[in-house]
Amino acid sequence: MIINERSYSVSEINDRIKYLLENSISRMRVVGEISNFHHHRNSGHMYFSLKDKSSEIKCIMFRPKNSSLDFIPKNGMEVYTWVDVTAYAKKGQLQLNIITMEPAGIGALYKKYENLKKKLLNEGLFDKKYKKRIPTYPKKIGLITSEYGAALQDILNIVRRRAPNVTMLLFPVNVQGESSSNQIVEGIKKLNNNQKIDLLILGRGGGSIEDLWSFNEETVARAIFDSKIPIITAIGHETDFTIADFVSDLRAPTPSAAAELAVPDVKDLLLNLEQLYKRFIIIFNSNVKARWVELDNIEQRFNKIYPLNRIREQHDSLTNFYKALKKAITEKNNFNRSNIVSLHKRLNSLGPRQVMRRGYSIALDTKGQIIKSSNKIKVGESFTLKTSKGRFIAKKTSDKKLSGKGDNLNYGKS
Repeated sequence: MIINERSYSVSEINDRIKYLLENSISRMRVVGEISNFHHHRNSGHMYFSLKDKSSEIKCIMFRPKNSSLDFIPKNGMEVYTWVDVTAYAKKGQLQLNIITMEPAGIGALYKKYENLKKKLLNEGLFDKKYKKRIPTYPKKIGLITSEYGAALQDILNIVRRRAPNVTMLLFPVNVQGESSSNQIVEGIKKLNNNQKIDLLILGRGGGSIEDLWSFNEETVARAIFDSKIPIITAIGHETDFTIADFVSDLRAPTPSAAAELAVPDVKDLLLNLEQLYKRFIIIFNSNVKARWVELDNIEQRFNKIYPLNRIREQHDSLTNFYKALKKAITEKNNFNRSNIVSLHKRLNSLGPRQVMRRGYSIALDTKGQIIKSSNKIKVGESFTLKTSKGRFIAKKTSDKKLSGKGDNLNYGKS
């Protein structure tokens, strides 16, 4: 046996595989069902998989080829294609380069999706008249998603940044698989029994039509419709639409967008109140000046009135009116100032200092910079914890990730 002692690099192997594939297999016709479809905005290329009952293969259709399509490819759609078999040498990945594509029919899941969508539409479950109003200032939000997914962290990070006063309660569920739809329904029902919850967010990250199918189940759709608490759905990517999105009270394109739609930014609220205060002062001063001008005009007319007795009578009447008006203006001014002070106190209660007084602290590195992530310091490295009544030195002892309990996030099922 002849042994080739030369060692090949991974790149050489992948390049050789690519060469052999592209030069030994001629262009062929392939039929399959589209899955995990993504149309890249910047490049214009289409990325997806073609599958049948037992297997699937990754595909790419470059912009010059897909620009002439007379239909919009969708997940679950069965298509006929002419392809070149190739390999993506950088990752050693077999793929089909799509030359032409035309619809052949609709896949089983897509048919099921369209049939249920039509059924619920006819029943009125998508009607705007049934959509519940999303609360402007929710105090407690229920989250129904996977406790291990990136969607949860995206929502938590944004809500904590925009509205640190809002409490979040997680009902952890599987977001795909056989039992996931039942868990989602249970989560909606259980959280509806909590009278302190103002809003629910139901979400997960992106995936194929199979991955997102739990949110296309009729039981989930009806649970969303029957919910007494408003529900925002944030399922998959911006281009993904599920039955749950059509039934929910508000559909967000991503989990991050759902968090932004759910809570207002405290900074924006403070800015708006400051602008309202300035407008109030301008209007108030303008009204006071107008009343003084009015009084001056009355005094001028008073001086022209004769005889003397009538002058005295009108003088007394005008004096009383002047005192009453001045008193009313003073009382109105005091009331408005008191109201402004009260609003100012409420604004201060939302500030970072007040948040720290409720038990929160800020971690600072040796340069006095805020530590926003645990991986910014090494194990054994010291840092400062600043509290509302002083600061003290702490040391990082482990890189082990904690469960996240204690940040506004309460794990539980009710």
